[in-house]
Amino acid sequence: MKNKTSLSIEEMLKEPAKYIPKGIYCYDENGNDCPFWELKDGEYPIQEDGYCHYLKKSDWDLNEEYQKSTIVVYSKDNPNNEGKSIEELYKKEIDPRSKKHRHFPLSLLWDQCKECNINLEE
Repeated sequence: MKNKTSLSIEEMLKEPAKYIPKGIYCYDENGNDCPFWELKDGEYPIQEDGYCHYLKKSDWDLNEEYQKSTIVVYSKDNPNNEGKSIEELYKKEIDPRSKKHRHFPLSLLWDQCKECNINLEE
């Protein structure tokens, strides 16, 4: 279900907390979508194609950030990997938009899980 507001994204961005649903998802208890959330139209696989107009970021953008900042804390198979980023482990910059180099899909915007942390309290 889509949100039925007649305001533009730009107008809602002036007071985003007023429009972002409470809780951990990009929809409210009645099933109304956050007006900033969108599932793109097939540019990428559906489970990696979410977009947040509030953050101005997609799953792909967030995944790119996460692979640079996600650090291996513990590695049962290879303790030498501990303390390294995902990107560092591959010894090259991973282009998340490239079909050749897959990234680690950590963002869940596509599944309407909040990445903005606004109104998380219920």
